[in-house]
Amino acid sequence: EHYTVAVVLEPATQTYLLRAGVFEQLEDPDRAIADYTEVIALEPAGPAAVDAYRQRSGLYWQTGQVEQAIDDCAAVLAQEPDDPVTRYNRGVYRFSLGDLAGAQEDWEASLARAEPALASRISPMLEHVRTRLQQPGPEGGQS
Repeated sequence: EHYTVAVVLEPATQTYLLRAGVFEQLEDPDRAIADYTEVIALEPAGPAAVDAYRQRSGLYWQTGQVEQAIDDCAAVLAQEPDDPVTRYNRGVYRFSLGDLAGAQEDWEASLARAEPALASRISPMLEHVRTRLQQPGPEGGQS
């Protein structure tokens, strides 16, 4: 409630980010997405926008809006191309849509820069995708 008053009195990216986080805690993804969208409208580039795109991509994923989640990851990567977590997430989103080559590309880029904990999650997924891409047929990479 206090953040809502603050947003009305003086719309600012940090206030929207804070309120969006509260909406996430309240499990209200639509309102959180709306506030992250406001942050992006106020500051299309820069640290606040990157945070907003990053958070909103996760919410889009949770609400089944996978294409929008991928688009938000692309926006993060346009500003922070070496971000291994965003590359990992986009790989997951691409994999869910059956884009095995895209998932492989993202996971390989992520693995090159990932901390050990993330790398341990990526490695088996990447191996699975590589195996599937080598198989003949519509889901594999060879026809």
